[in-house]
Amino acid sequence: MEAPTPPVIGSGVYRNRPAQGIARVVCYSPRHDLSLAQLKICEIEELITAWQREYVDLGGRPDIDHVLIFENKGEVVGVSSVDPMVEYPVLAATRHPIYEHPRVNSFAAILKNWKGDEQARKLGELMYESHVSYSECGLGSDGTDALVAFVRASAEDGLYGAKITGGGSGGTVAVLGRRGAGETVCKVAACYREQTGYEPAIISGSSPGSNAFGYLKIG
Repeated sequence: MEAPTPPVIGSGVYRNRPAQGIARVVCYSPRHDLSLAQLKICEIEELITAWQREYVDLGGRPDIDHVLIFENKGEVVGVSSVDPMVEYPVLAATRHPIYEHPRVNSFAAILKNWKGDEQARKLGELMYESHVSYSECGLGSDGTDALVAFVRASAEDGLYGAKITGGGSGGTVAVLGRRGAGETVCKVAACYREQTGYEPAIISGSSPGSNAFGYLKIG
């Protein structure tokens, strides 16, 4: 595969030059409507093995200096520039969705077979595991890590677990606690304020949710 010759060869900060290489396509599944997150764990393992095989094969060729694996999503092409001076957490980022899936299933199963305080502690541990896994991908923040640590230190005061939540890169932490543990949550917020100088907002309460207004099942 040869790229067209650029009309002007740049010499400043942004440079361009002719390039050539090899492009290979690996399909996740014969079903093109499935995303990576919807595959079975065994299928994801087979996919990663295929990536590794292609990476080693292409990377071993003397005429190829760099191999980049990326996802092409039609109009949105998931490719970014790679900084050779940065160490990227590729293994952690690959591992997170693989193990997050069974964590979510375990969380749902516990809720369906609720027996009391012991189940709440198991839910909390799943939340802590999820938080650590997400943070290892480089997507967390010092602030959310601090809040989760404060919650973990308050386990004896009615708090079971916590994890980062929201749209990514921090800002919000979900806390699971015993009914009436609001005072402990306020203490966690006070500790965070004392350590960072920032005033956290506490959002609490619940609603009937889908039990009241229903839900739509797709597929």
